[in-house]
Amino acid sequence: MNNSTIPLDHAVLCLDCDSVSDAKRECPACASRALMSLSVVLNSTSEFADLEQTSNPRKLSKAA
Repeated sequence: MNNSTIPLDHAVLCLDCDSVSDAKRECPACASRALMSLSVVLNSTSEFADLEQTSNPRKLSKAA
């Protein structure tokens, strides 16, 4: 198994075998083409959290 790091903007999750790689079209572990970009999923979650905090002033005042 390769222990090198993968930058988040290149990381994909294979939806068939749950392997993470930097593959472009096909999972190197199982040859599936069901790949999902992790940066899209993880960055969208943080954007929603930021949006929720700015739209609810009570949460901001409690956090401060």
